[in-house]
Amino acid sequence: FKMKIPLPLLPIQKQIIQKLDEILGQLEEKKKAVFSIIDQNKEKIDFFEENWLSYIIEREIEKHPQRKEWKLKKLGDPEISEIIMGQSPPGSTYNTEQNGMPFFQGKKDFGEKFPTPKTWCTEPKRIAKKGDILLSVRAPVGSTNWAKEECCIGRGLSAIRPKIEGDFIYYRLQSISKELSRSGSG
Repeated sequence: FKMKIPLPLLPIQKQIIQKLDEILGQLEEKKKAVFSIIDQNKEKIDFFEENWLSYIIEREIEKHPQRKEWKLKKLGDPEISEIIMGQSPPGSTYNTEQNGMPFFQGKKDFGEKFPTPKTWCTEPKRIAKKGDILLSVRAPVGSTNWAKEECCIGRGLSAIRPKIEGDFIYYRLQSISKELSRSGSG
């Protein structure tokens, strides 16, 4: 391995090392200061991470010039969406051999955006279609995912079949997931 290295005299090497040690020491102090600021503001940072989507949506709605003309509608209004409440099929129809339709029971089946099938069922009672929004309605309430295929939904989920822009409903539900979670206890 023939790499060329500049070779100054020993006193100059020591000066360079001293300067590097000084700079690296300053960098280490700056890193400690940054981590200290992060630790001191952990609650604020956590709050922002949990609420940024809600903040952005509310800000966009608030600053829109036509917002006062908008109507407030319930999620289940026929022109907004259809809501299909889940119902668990008989336990004897469950399997892990991928026989039948994917079966999702609640948040435990959710991924970042789509649920991951672990259980299938041969006699589904309630079905979500591809493109439906899956909403957790049992503890924890409020989590959302998209149905990427036709699937059976159990009592812990509802399927929201959008009749308007589905992404709008999805993001709105995500932005109020904390409120939904708080309202789902007791």
